[in-house]
Amino acid sequence: MIHGLLRGQLGTGGRFPILVKYLDATENLSVQIHPHRGVAHALPAGDAPKTESWYIVAAERGSGIWLGLRSAIESDRLAAEASGPGIVSLLSWYRAEPGQFYFVPGGTIHAIGAGVCLVEIQENSDTTYRLYDWGRTGDDGRPRPIHVDAALRCVRSSPAAKRPRRPYRRGLAQPDDANKQAVCVDASEFSVALLELAGEVARSTEDAATIYVVLEGEGRIARAGEGWPIATGETWLVPACLGEHAIEPRSALRLLQVRAKA
Repeated sequence: MIHGLLRGQLGTGGRFPILVKYLDATENLSVQIHPHRGVAHALPAGDAPKTESWYIVAAERGSGIWLGLRSAIESDRLAAEASGPGIVSLLSWYRAEPGQFYFVPGGTIHAIGAGVCLVEIQENSDTTYRLYDWGRTGDDGRPRPIHVDAALRCVRSSPAAKRPRRPYRRGLAQPDDANKQAVCVDASEFSVALLELAGEVARSTEDAATIYVVLEGEGRIARAGEGWPIATGETWLVPACLGEHAIEPRSALRLLQVRAKA
């Protein structure tokens, strides 16, 4: 459920700069890649860069995700394996656990495995280049399209992928602080922070649209005597003009704070 506190234009030209989704993968999703800003000038009309991130909400035993190349790989080998099952063996695999956070910058080959439920925060772009689709077919019974040449042009030439960060498991703040916070990512496209709140906390939009994804608990967003109740599973859009406000937990409250950037 998505809520907005105020009506108004969402972004430049009426297009909001980021999307927030829940994804529940019942089967392995395609091995794919999104463009990064370094190749934006060479993209076809209508295609755009896309950086995203994932917060794992739930995961079946043994499930996982593939993120980035396991090691530096010659371009010829990558091209040879790109459209078949061999591409999977070239990727780093991570067992999925609730509470993990993964940053997936444009130019990173990735796939979400069956049994993983996550919150995805991404740039508002639909551009996806599919490499391998696990042999599945579309509604017409034919294999779904793949985009090997376009995908290979987007791969970042970088060393092996770093192991994803798991930001809140080692503690978000000092042990005596009832309200805890960790910055999951602060990128040029958006920022994401994880909040675990036991008491009221003051917040500010800081002149940027802010989104709260309620992961657990209930409470309310309050400003100047007004209040809007929030609960597990809800996503709230707080426009930049709201300014100073507070989050008031009614039970232990865990939420993601997502801030859009120009």
